[in-house]
Amino acid sequence: MKKPAKTAKPAEQTDAAPSLRDQATAKAHELAEVGRDKASAMLENLTALTDDVAAKMRERFGDKYPDYLADMAGKMAAMAVDLRAKDVDQMVENTREFVRKRPAVAIGAAAAAGFLLARLVKSGNGAASEPSDTGAA
Repeated sequence: MKKPAKTAKPAEQTDAAPSLRDQATAKAHELAEVGRDKASAMLENLTALTDDVAAKMRERFGDKYPDYLADMAGKMAAMAVDLRAKDVDQMVENTREFVRKRPAVAIGAAAAAGFLLARLVKSGNGAASEPSDTGAA
């Protein structure tokens, strides 16, 4: 007859828990840094696009509206620089403090972000499942 499989003793389980927690924390920190860098790069690209649109609008419509876009592009560029310079731990602590001070706003923002993410995923799945029109008959 077979002996039952040996299970980890409670002491072994508690010794492994901090290690797993530390690994998860390190991985989350690493992913947050990657996300921060991607968001910053996206803002920089959006800034360049906004600058291009402002230049084209200036050619067609004069200076009034393009100045708004140029101002917005400058603010986005500053946000990108600030975001890239921030430490992930500082951003996490700022977020925690904001949630403590304004939980209703945080819940509303999370719900809105979840809704937008769901719409984005849904639209991506719909586009992937629809046949493409390549012009071939």
